[in-house]
Parts: sequence; structure tokens; C-alpha cells
Amino acid sequence: LIAGADRGRIWRVKVRGAPKPSRIDLTKASAKELAGYLAHPNLWWRETAQRLLVERGDRSMAPLVSELCRRAPTPQGRLHALYTLDGLGALDAEAVRQALGDSHFAVRMHALVLAERWLDKQAGLLEKILPLTDDPEPRVRLQLALTLGESRDPRAVEAMGRLARRYGADRWMQAAILSSAAESADRLLAGILHNPGGSGESASLVHPLASVVGARQDSQQIAAVLHTLAELRDDQARQLQVRCLQGLVEGLKRARREVMRSQTGQAALRRLLIHPSAEVQELALVVAGLVGLREAPEMKDALAAASRTALDHARTL
Repeated sequence: LIAGADRGRIWRVKVRGAPKPSRIDLTKASAKELAGYLAHPNLWWRETAQRLLVERGDRSMAPLVSELCRRAPTPQGRLHALYTLDGLGALDAEAVRQALGDSHFAVRMHALVLAERWLDKQAGLLEKILPLTDDPEPRVRLQLALTLGESRDPRAVEAMGRLARRYGADRWMQAAILSSAAESADRLLAGILHNPGGSGESASLVHPLASVVGARQDSQQIAAVLHTLAELRDDQARQLQVRCLQGLVEGLKRARREVMRSQTGQAALRRLLIHPSAEVQELALVVAGLVGLREAPEMKDALAAASRTALDHARTL
């Protein structure tokens, strides 16, 4: 803000002999005139018109502004009209639905933000945003990943899974998906692990999603993840099992220790303790300790085997 303060200031540059620009006091403009200025080429005029309309609170202008949301000649005008409606408390789901299909990416992106309050309340609005997983503009897809976190509909999780499989290696998309998946991390993780493409773009999300599940200490979510892991079989799946268990351990260590009461989770963990892979067994052993499964026969056997290995002088480090 102060860069160049020691070099003087240029207050205004103008052409010599140029006519003075006309001065218009927008505070004296009618509401209809202000609505027309929402599509003005100059940003200051648009923002000032929007501010004055909202300050006046004249909701009788809502129909005219709604029309501008659809028919303003520029995307800036349509966007200012949307937020003017919002400021007037006159924005409805239908205006947002129209904006979700706008030809300009920025209008679609802001429409996603405005749609969040209605996703699970207005029939058909979620159906309108789900196809945006195929939107050609990356910023729209990124906002979609953030917006989907406001819905508890299973289709929102499926859409996040599609985004993860296609763009999960992108760090911005990873952050957006993780911020939206707190309540559904186990379901999203199961979709990634079961999908044949899980070793591609979405594989980088396996560890952090599992860490989220562990840190939340939700017994049902942990059990669901363990059950999914125990069902995986092939060699490719082993790498995903290792990543997932590593993430689960990381999350569980950050949380307060609680005993996992779920019979499904305990059964799955016992299967992992006798997994053919030694690496999976070792990680499952750590998980078992973190979730309080100390008395399980499989864990006792695993601990005994670990003790024998530790005391075997013939074994190399």
C-alpha cells in the first residue's frame, strides 16, 4: 500500500484541452436508472449502483433486476444483478438455477456459491449442478467441489468421487474435496478404493481422506473404512490399503483415543491383522492399538509374532 511513497504521486493524467467529464450524482438517480447502471462498462458505476439499490432496500425493483439476471448484455451486468437481488433479500432458487446455465464461467461459479443455501431444500437444484463436473472451466469445477460439501445427498458424494477420479492429483482440487468431505469421507474413500481408476488421479486423496476419518473419531466411519480395506484383494489394492492405513493411523494419533465398539469394524481389523502383506499387518496392528482392540486373539498373536521377531538375533535390521 505504501510502495512508491518516496517517489511522489501522480494524481491525475489527462489530455491537454480535453473536455471535462460530466459529473453525475448517482444518489439522485431513480431506482430504474440505477438498475440500468448495473451493466455499465465502468466498474465504479456498477458497484455504486448496486450499493445504492441495496441501501435503499426497494424490493419493488426485484422483477426488473431479475430480468437483468437473464438478459443483461454482459456477464458483469448479470452478476451484479444476482448480488443485488441477494442484497435486497429477493434472490430465489429460480434465479440461481438460471445463472447456473449462464454462458460465462464467472456467473456459473458465483451461482454455485449462491445455490448452497438451497441444495437440500429446493427440488431439482442439485440436479442442475451435478452436470457441472463436466464443466470446461477449471474454476467452476473447483467451486463445485466446495459447494457439494453443503449437501447431504448421496449424489453429492458421487459427484465428488467423479471430480476426484478426474482431477484428484491437482492440489487445489484436493483441498476443495477434503474441505467438503468431513461428513462423507468414509463413503468417498470407499468409492475411490473400489473404483478401478483408484490408482490414478484419485489415489493421492486416499491418505488424507483416511486421516480425516481417523481424526474425527467417528466409530462408524472408521469401521466402514476398515471393512472396505478388508474386502480389497489384488496386488494393486495392497498399495491403496497401505496408504489408507497410514492415513488412518495419522488421524487417530491426532484424536482422543476411544474404543471402537463396532462389530463390523472389529471383524474387518482382525482380517487385516492376518493379511498376506506384512506391511498391512503392521499398520493394522498400530490401528488396533489406537482403537482399543487390545484383547483380540489376532492382535495377541500379532504382538507375539512381533516379539519373536524382535528377539531373534539372526534377523537383520
